[in-house]
Amino acid sequence: MDSVEALCPPGFFADHDTVRARLRLVAAAATGLATLAALAWSSGFDAWLTARIAGLHATSGLYTAADVYSQWAPGLFYLPFLAMLAPGLAQGQSRLREMGTAYLAAQLFGAVLLTHLLKMGVDRMRPHASPDAAAGLLHALHSSFPSSHTVDVAIGAFFVLLLVRARGLRLLAISAAVLMGLARLALGRHYASDVLAGLALGAATVALVAQVYLLPRWRS
Repeated sequence: MDSVEALCPPGFFADHDTVRARLRLVAAAATGLATLAALAWSSGFDAWLTARIAGLHATSGLYTAADVYSQWAPGLFYLPFLAMLAPGLAQGQSRLREMGTAYLAAQLFGAVLLTHLLKMGVDRMRPHASPDAAAGLLHALHSSFPSSHTVDVAIGAFFVLLLVRARGLRLLAISAAVLMGLARLALGRHYASDVLAGLALGAATVALVAQVYLLPRWRS
């Protein structure tokens, strides 16, 4: 893979055929998660789970841990992917540059553009929010559906699932995304369907960027 091995152990990244095969898994995951999000919203599961979580006090250790994780977990993926992009640009290592660029493009498209378009379009109040909360564009941009924190971490996690060969790292990455969703639920900031939709949007964005940007370049 170009001169990637100068910075990463040999065989660290999956080859083109493996990435293509995993891409189908990521696309299927996006579809399944979106279906679960729709079911959670329509079946009343959102309200049921939110009521069960309501007793978690802001002073509890679990709440504090969820808050810390919610704020810092995105850095688990920002730093490695930016670390790929820098030498990729400086040293002409095309594979590293392409992976870093794909990650940034997915974040801008999925975690920023699509997420906020959905927030404005759906304009769902957050759990326990007052009906008298401020209306308008600013309110809509911070509405509940989907969970932007979850989209953010899911994009990094599904890229790792797609690109990295080591099973342990792939499991850790997906666990990080699931934990972000659980943290947002524990904090009372989102409904279950919000975080499921966030995972789905992250997976779908990665699948799209990989299909349109990465695989055509790696085919050669």
